[in-house]
Amino acid sequence: MEALSRHLKIKSILIFLILFITVCSFVYYGSYKSKAFLFARDYISNNKDIYEKYGYLEKVWLNPFGISIKERGISGDANLNVTIFTNTGKHKLNIKLKKISNTWQVESVSERY
Repeated sequence: MEALSRHLKIKSILIFLILFITVCSFVYYGSYKSKAFLFARDYISNNKDIYEKYGYLEKVWLNPFGISIKERGISGDANLNVTIFTNTGKHKLNIKLKKISNTWQVESVSERY
């Protein structure tokens, strides 16, 4: 009886972990394909100040934690933590966006440590 109870607990924990990882994966993938992240990625890729400070941009990754995207029709807010890889190394940035009249705009870009 005790072995069955222990087996059931382990099985329940494994099912919970699988469901949790699946949900987190869908949320991350949805954020990665969001218009807010795509706008932020394009902004970083084409920004002269970021190029001068960090160097040639190789790729931009959305960090899986610290993502907040809230859209309300033609308005919204986004707070994204990204890691950029450049020829000078890896740099962590926080990008705050505001959506006004259906257009995303950058409010601030700051370095995270």
